[in-house]
Amino acid sequence: DATLASEPTPPAKSFTPVAIDDVEASAGPAWLIDRVIPARGLVCVVGPPKSRKSFLTTDMTFSVARDAPYGGRAVLQGPVIYLTGEGVSGFKRRLIAMRRHYGVEGKGVPFFMIENVPDLGSEKTDVRDLLRDLDTFISARNLPAPRAIVFDTLARCIGEGDENSAKDMGRFVNRCSLVERHFGCVVVVVHHMGKNPAAGGRGSNALNGAVDVTLTIEKGETYSTVRIDEMKDGPEGQEWRFRLAPYDLGETSAPGETSTETSTCTVELL
Repeated sequence: DATLASEPTPPAKSFTPVAIDDVEASAGPAWLIDRVIPARGLVCVVGPPKSRKSFLTTDMTFSVARDAPYGGRAVLQGPVIYLTGEGVSGFKRRLIAMRRHYGVEGKGVPFFMIENVPDLGSEKTDVRDLLRDLDTFISARNLPAPRAIVFDTLARCIGEGDENSAKDMGRFVNRCSLVERHFGCVVVVVHHMGKNPAAGGRGSNALNGAVDVTLTIEKGETYSTVRIDEMKDGPEGQEWRFRLAPYDLGETSAPGETSTETSTCTVELL
């Protein structure tokens, strides 16, 4: 089977019963961002086009990488790996503005981007190559395991799969789970809203049943609103707002070269 041949070998399963009196709560940390993003699991950031969902996701996870509270909430510091497949040039400008805005340029904050995305939805998945390359990178830099891995967007990361297919979306979810278990981290997926906002993310609802937290973004004229619509082990209904503040990167071209776009934005919580 081509699918099985391309998958990492899963760990051996155990089916040993445990008596109720012997059950103990996990000793691991519960939250990556207190009561917003869990330390493990699958998180989906959903919003319509141009709702600033990628801005929100980079800002939240950058707080984790630089060990800074997010909106007054404690974070669990550690490396973040962000894979983006859309608007790479604009994304790079955004990261430069973000590191300058927060005053951490040159300080080695462990936030890493990959300007490519894996195929996590079709039979010929890239998940094995992804895990191998990330293991090599982490080992070469002597880094701890990442706290968060972001896939932006689901539409790009499902590869040749069909996001409307329950089978392909199930494959995508299972491979996100492989990444989560391999690194002991949370996987964050940026996803487009469907035509019916009440139905959540676009495509098969196999994703909706699998996520641990869903953050929904609604765009207003001057600010966006984030709402926790689904959370398996925490408070739902939390809301906060943010807006984009213009940021000028200044001159980015060498003398004699054509000037490149220097305007971008940073996130301001309201």
